[in-house]
Amino acid sequence: MPYAAALGITVDETAPELVRGRLRRTASGLLHGREVMSLADTVGAACAPLNLPPGAGTATVESTTNPSRAVRDGTLHAEARALHAGRSFIGV
Repeated sequence: MPYAAALGITVDETAPELVRGRLRRTASGLLHGREVMSLADTVGAACAPLNLPPGAGTATVESTTNPSRAVRDGTLHAEARALHAGRSFIGV
């Protein structure tokens, strides 16, 4: 995922039951909300295809982020799990 790599997102674990990723903060300490959303979208995008039947494809239907506080330093961690894997919809 070139966009995720450009942001510095690392996917550490990929399995159908769990995908984990992280985003390390820059020295400036600034974090844009789209970076947080990109981290969440990246781990979700890695999780969904792992839960599809062979030959099936997927696309994002909806994605929402509601930040509860600012992140000023450290590393953001994200996990994605398939909550529902049906014939035509996967909830991650």
